[in-house]
Amino acid sequence: MILDSTAAAKAIVKDDIEHFFDSIRPIDMVIQMQNPSVSAHANRDSILTAYKKFVQEDVADFKKDEIEFIAKTLAEAFELCNKAALKYFPEEIKLVKTHGKHYGDDTYYTRENIIVIPKAALKKKNTDEFLKVMLHEISHIITRLNPSVKTSLYALIGFNPIQQPLVMNDSLKQRVLINPDGSDLKWITELTTADGVLKAQKTPIIVSMKSIETTATPKEPNFVGSQIAFDDAKNQVIFKEKAGFKTDKIEVVNAASVIFDRKEMTFKVIDAEKIFTNMKIVKTKTTDKTKVCVDYKLNDDTIYITEFVEK
Repeated sequence: MILDSTAAAKAIVKDDIEHFFDSIRPIDMVIQMQNPSVSAHANRDSILTAYKKFVQEDVADFKKDEIEFIAKTLAEAFELCNKAALKYFPEEIKLVKTHGKHYGDDTYYTRENIIVIPKAALKKKNTDEFLKVMLHEISHIITRLNPSVKTSLYALIGFNPIQQPLVMNDSLKQRVLINPDGSDLKWITELTTADGVLKAQKTPIIVSMKSIETTATPKEPNFVGSQIAFDDAKNQVIFKEKAGFKTDKIEVVNAASVIFDRKEMTFKVIDAEKIFTNMKIVKTKTTDKTKVCVDYKLNDDTIYITEFVEK
């Protein structure tokens, strides 16, 4: 279903499934709005009101040629899904077009059964690329609308529901940035390096490089990559800010936000939903005949998770 700007403005700020608007932090909203009149130190309710208005004003009407392009691509996506798992294909998918101001010109995302499409992508009309993205976004909707399927699929890539809430100090809580395609932090995995040096339970967290105290209207929506590391001995996340800022040690329960980059020997942030929708799995035997080494390679990047799982 193609939503016009009026219907889209209502739909884009509604989330009764994952409750995105209950989870999003002030710093996240301020980074997106880039509005000097909205301070990250203001009351959260007032920031949220301004943010919702900002998001609603970002929607746009689809053009006739865009609708034709989308319809053709979604028909192909349906046929591909029909060959795999038709029963999980959403009964209805709603489409919203945006100017790309809140997440960027090239950023698609989903909310409930809605796919949000930036207008810049529609200008390109790259059929193959658009089809890949639609399948990617549909997979987000499928896992969102089918919790038991989501749990089973996540288990295949080594993620299971966390049994206890994460313990975060105020500094970390204020910095957390929410992935609109998977806003909860309840998924946990066990990772090791290829040589077994690190072994601990982890859950991914995306955070801002700047604290709320140092953020007014940041010019760059910076995300933490390799600047997060896990101190396994002390069960702490060590969060290193940019040069000149302090270093926080953030206590967590069974948690770290890491992906091991074997090339750079660092750890990077990513989440289970990202891994699930982008992974290519390569299995190789180890010297231990009871285990299989599984590498999750994300597209053509040099980011891997390496873990050893029981056969």
